[in-house]
Amino acid sequence: MELATMQLSDWFTVVTILIAVLAFYKPEERKLLMLKIGTTNLLCTSIILCVVIPFLLYYDRLICYYFNSCVTILASDWAFIVLISLVAYWVWWFYFKLKKQAISDKIIQFYKDSINTLPFDELLRLFIKYEVPIEKSSDYATLLSDSIFYNAALQINSKFILNEFKKMDSITLLNHRIPRIIRDEMLVQIAVQKRMGTLSAYNQEPSKIGSEFDNLILFKLLDCYFVILNTCIRQNNFSHNGFNIINRFLPTIFKEILFSINVNTDINLEVEAPTYNHKLLNKILSYFSDVLSDNLVINHFAEFYCDCILRLFERNDVVKLEYIKIQFNYFLNTYFKYLYSYEEIRKSINNKVIENIKNSSNSIIADLFSQCWEYSDNDIFNDGNNISNDEMAKRDYFSQNVVNNILN
Repeated sequence: MELATMQLSDWFTVVTILIAVLAFYKPEERKLLMLKIGTTNLLCTSIILCVVIPFLLYYDRLICYYFNSCVTILASDWAFIVLISLVAYWVWWFYFKLKKQAISDKIIQFYKDSINTLPFDELLRLFIKYEVPIEKSSDYATLLSDSIFYNAALQINSKFILNEFKKMDSITLLNHRIPRIIRDEMLVQIAVQKRMGTLSAYNQEPSKIGSEFDNLILFKLLDCYFVILNTCIRQNNFSHNGFNIINRFLPTIFKEILFSINVNTDINLEVEAPTYNHKLLNKILSYFSDVLSDNLVINHFAEFYCDCILRLFERNDVVKLEYIKIQFNYFLNTYFKYLYSYEEIRKSINNKVIENIKNSSNSIIADLFSQCWEYSDNDIFNDGNNISNDEMAKRDYFSQNVVNNILN
């Protein structure tokens, strides 16, 4: 049986096809591909294609000319075998190894440099094509902690960013600048919206604007913030300084959003979420309410939740009574269900409520508080609910020690 042989014309054909394939890629993608392949692979392939195979093709002539000798398997046969093996290797490498290559400083620098030379949607396409899915998303924390790359990627494909964050451990997230980038960008965005006043998209009614603003950047940034906090909670990492920074910043974000509300008189503020800013407030308050069901985080979130609720009373001009009633009732339900049994937290929250409501210079606030408490009582007792003795005792305690203290 004769082995398939390879001629010099075959070699030229293979090299021509290879050059044509490389020319098919855009320069930036070709550069990235070379970085992913690596120097060793490129060097070995070049030596095989440009030295070993041509040598084998001429080996028979050389050996016969100088040594007058013949061999059973011609060198051109070996040239064919080597080429087929090389092709098989690269097919395997592209299918199974390309996206598993460890990140290098050169690749990171390529992405950073390309931010200024490529349309970002094209750059993100390359990133997703060659880097995702990856086994260790933490390898790319350096890139995702670049503020320009992160903010642009969030605008183009927020789901991609969220998925990458979810793959990282809390130490990786907190040791990099990622939480600070989110925090800083949120402050910048809120400041911009404040300057826009009633023209801000966040001060518009969702029902009138429709889906055009459903992907506003502050919602995406908040989602990223929650992913980081949830990772810390899941891995029980509360001692890291980075966690304390982002944890304490949530009430600040809430306050900034609350005080950026500036609406036209034709907007109906009596509904639960009359503007996108109100939706942001709901998102933060809902997160606090949900996360406090985990007793591991009560010490870290309980008082912040209380601070946010009390802020609502301060802005009763743009946050109407019905909205405050609903949120205050959610807070009380969480307080009685999860926080009450922790004596220090209970006393601290009680004192916060008394201090903020009773000592407020705004006489309306105490009246609003009274109506909110009445609403909560009605919600409990007028819906046919079966109230346990324990629940009654908790409400009586709050009524005597907090409500009566404020209203009397």
